[in-house]
Amino acid sequence: MRNTARMLVLSVLLMAGIAACSDPESAARVLHNQAITAEKEGRTEDAKAIYEQIVDEYPQTATAIDANKWLLSSEKVGGVLDALTSVARSHQLEKQKKILEETLDMYRLITGRYPTEEEGLSALISRPEGAKIWKGPYLEGEPEQVREMLSQFTYRIDAEGRPVVEIK
Repeated sequence: MRNTARMLVLSVLLMAGIAACSDPESAARVLHNQAITAEKEGRTEDAKAIYEQIVDEYPQTATAIDANKWLLSSEKVGGVLDALTSVARSHQLEKQKKILEETLDMYRLITGRYPTEEEGLSALISRPEGAKIWKGPYLEGEPEQVREMLSQFTYRIDAEGRPVVEIK
């Protein structure tokens, strides 16, 4: 009788375990735990895929709501990071523009003129053809990096003969 009672208890527990796994919420929770593990291990793309699976396969569960929240917040964070990167780049370009404008004024003090539109900003790093006075380069750094930085700007002379540097 004792063995029969044990067998009955074990059968009930086994059936409850099987029922729990077939329950959508429980199945979604198993996936949710996998997603959390992936996050902790730095596998963000895997976590995202698992959260998407939860939302697709178990949309009516509370776990799907949690997964959706994670997905939405990760998109917002990504968007915020993109915006911050864009703002930082914009500030950097504004600083570089200011440096270029000041360097052009220094160039004029030394050479007696601003670079022509044809010479452009390149006149700050290499002697223009036919220049009598040139004490450059006027910008420091590796030539390749300086050229790359200069490529982000346009240069022209306005109607008053002043240089205009603009961010592309």
